[in-house]
Amino acid sequence: MRSLDKTPKRLYFVARSVGELLLADSKEVLKVTATGLKVFERQVVREQVNECAYRLAQEGLPLVLPYITKQRLELPAPVLLELLNHRNLILPGGTEGDTTEKGAPKGVKPTLTDPAVLAALEPLKLGCVVCELAAADARALGFAAPAHATASDARALAESGAAAAAAAAAAAAAAPSGDGAEEVTGGLAANAPLAVVGWKGKASLAIMVEKAECLQMIDKLSAELKKQQEAAAAKA
Repeated sequence: MRSLDKTPKRLYFVARSVGELLLADSKEVLKVTATGLKVFERQVVREQVNECAYRLAQEGLPLVLPYITKQRLELPAPVLLELLNHRNLILPGGTEGDTTEKGAPKGVKPTLTDPAVLAALEPLKLGCVVCELAAADARALGFAAPAHATASDARALAESGAAAAAAAAAAAAAAPSGDGAEEVTGGLAANAPLAVVGWKGKASLAIMVEKAECLQMIDKLSAELKKQQEAAAAKA
């Protein structure tokens, strides 16, 4: 994105051909209102050390998710559903029911208690994290399982995209190790894995997703869980 600000609010991923066209338009003859896919957003954090000025944007998450090797947290379906419903889960030892800076009550949020999830969350750094449906649950419910791209795919992405987006990608994610990408199967395999951009704070785990998109994910996940429960009850 062309900007006079050294740290623009948003970074967009565009094809190399589009990037070259925009860079060639030095006199700004083209009237471009918007282009590309929003991948990163600037994040200002108070009272916390933030290693990167940007966080992932939900809009561009399906594009970069396979290339992220760190800051990924797999959640069982019930935990992910609870996170989508409440948008914020208190971590053990965190404070709930406090007031905001303006004095308004925050309300009571549920506490994250799943031992496996807490153990997986512990080594992750404070800041942006990807919360995704666990691979086992994804396969059982017919969703696309978490995918991991090859190192060559990561290089191809960096070489084909805009320089600003590639630089931000290098700061947020490293090229994965391994020989191949994980096979994606299931009824919804054509779609991206069920994943959301989250934020790990000192006292809570929150998601950075619009409410409308959350509702769509809740409906989709709830429907598949209901089908699974009905199928299990029929076999019993």
